[in-house]
Amino acid sequence: MMKHRSGSCRNRERVKRYAGAEQIDTIIRKVKEQERTEQQIRRYDRSYGTR
Repeated sequence: MMKHRSGSCRNRERVKRYAGAEQIDTIIRKVKEQERTEQQIRRYDRSYGTR
């Protein structure tokens, strides 16, 4: 697991150099927001038995 994470960090740093750190940080922030939203929807669905 740690080997995978360290590889991911290196890849992320390499992408930041080419794409720009600000753009990458924005993408990561948006993905995390989307994941939180989806988690809230799943939690709501379980509570009310929908879907």
